[in-house]
Amino acid sequence: MKDLRAALFCIFFFASLQLTQPAFAAQQAQSAPATAQGTQQAEIEAVLKKYAEAYQFRNLQGLVAVWPGLPTKEKQYKKTKEFFEDGRISDPQMLVKPVDWQLARDRAVVRCERLEQYLKTQVAKGLGPGDIMPATAVHATTFPDTVYKKKVTTHSEVWITLRHSGDNWTISSVDEKQPD
Repeated sequence: MKDLRAALFCIFFFASLQLTQPAFAAQQAQSAPATAQGTQQAEIEAVLKKYAEAYQFRNLQGLVAVWPGLPTKEKQYKKTKEFFEDGRISDPQMLVKPVDWQLARDRAVVRCERLEQYLKTQVAKGLGPGDIMPATAVHATTFPDTVYKKKVTTHSEVWITLRHSGDNWTISSVDEKQPD
């Protein structure tokens, strides 16, 4: 009797495996595109991280490495280069947070929230003789310039368009308006 129970158990067990195997295979096939999309998103997030790091370290070559077309966008390139070279700017920080993804085979448009922060050294001119009242020997006191650092914070919504070529994703544009 035990042998019969064991045999029936084995038959039902293997039959249930055969019934669930097609469902499992179908589930795997459905998750394959999702996994590929997840892989693409992870690769794109790595590019966005390099973009933010290049900004933070004022690394123009690093920025061009993830955004090869930047030098051809003269206005953006000039503005970025001047920012990186500005001695009054210190401690630049950037956070790029993807909000919405539009993925195709070799193209992606990612809507992001971008937070930029930095300190900008500014000088408030001191007062000298004649600034408040006419200079006289009695009122010849001068006050020195005041140097201070102003925290600048910019929060914006940007659309970052990326292209996939070979094994790499690279940025093709960063726009404050949604691309067509």
